[in-house]
Amino acid sequence: MRVLFFGEEISSNFIKEYYSEKGEDAEITCTGKIPRISADAVISQNQYTNIVIDVSMLVDEVNDVVKNLLIISRAGRGANHIIIYAPGFSPVSDMIIKLTESDGCFTKFILSKDLAGQKMDWHKCITGQSISPIANMQLPTVIARKTEDKPKPTAPVYRGTQSIAVVGACNRIGTTTQALQIVKCLQYKGYTAAYIETNNTRYVENLKVVYESMIDVDLQMGRVTYSGVDMYNKPEYIGRIRSLYDFLVYDCGVFQDEQKHSYFDKDYCVVVCGFSPSEAGATSNTVKKTMYNDTYFIFSFCAPDEEDGINDLMDDRAGRTGFAGYTPDPFMFSTSNKLYSSIFTVNDKKEKKGGKRGWSFLKK
Repeated sequence: MRVLFFGEEISSNFIKEYYSEKGEDAEITCTGKIPRISADAVISQNQYTNIVIDVSMLVDEVNDVVKNLLIISRAGRGANHIIIYAPGFSPVSDMIIKLTESDGCFTKFILSKDLAGQKMDWHKCITGQSISPIANMQLPTVIARKTEDKPKPTAPVYRGTQSIAVVGACNRIGTTTQALQIVKCLQYKGYTAAYIETNNTRYVENLKVVYESMIDVDLQMGRVTYSGVDMYNKPEYIGRIRSLYDFLVYDCGVFQDEQKHSYFDKDYCVVVCGFSPSEAGATSNTVKKTMYNDTYFIFSFCAPDEEDGINDLMDDRAGRTGFAGYTPDPFMFSTSNKLYSSIFTVNDKKEKKGGKRGWSFLKK
């Protein structure tokens, strides 16, 4: 068990005692008291089994704290890996209510003030027994609080969902990775986004098998959720869920001429390309076929010293060309990566660089 504790070492004693009493080893890393937690500081720590955040030390307003924690949840592995340490907080305090009712669905809390209670809370968190703390409150109290704080329900409002097609120039070029990274980027920016599988790779089905104990499945809606990402692989459900998200990201698999209309009828089209000898030919053909469309190009598995040469070959498409960073886990988004922000920025219009003469990917 490896635990990262955002807080003072003395506050983490209940974890040490818990494992000491069980005769088990646990590696606990404490950051010390910090007034604010950056998203990068949490998201990058994917080597830890659980991340504990002491919200009592944070100085920002409640709404800002909740917003930041939601960003961390969306861009990282989801709220299931985050435990909120809030000793002495009431289950109906603003902080706890807003966390339990947020889109991040935080369910793991340490609210007890005494050592014995904290060890019991910890046991529930790591064994999957922890649920929303307001569920243990007397029903009249909870209802009164919710009625007072929440506005009357209104009919769902269609948010004008935007669509993004992600298609690869060839097989095994990182198309699914880029589609998932785009979803995580949009979540990080505060949008709701879902991954739609429209290819024959059976990625979602295989993920259900491998991570059976770590996913949430809604058969009625045809949804599989893993690491904070809602995924769908049944086209017949798209009409039912479209209005639930700000963005739908379609993983279209390998580029096919007969399917071009399904790529270009989306609000955005992203082509994932490569520069190796086995990828360059397919990339060149795909770029030619999309030269008259507002398409973006992402190159995978390219060394930094190859980027200038690729931009030269992309000619007047260089302004719409980017390079993917190293991504060992497609469900973990690096907030330092500016690639996707340059593509999915409202009214973003990059100036096209002047093309160079000679051979290029665009040349017919």
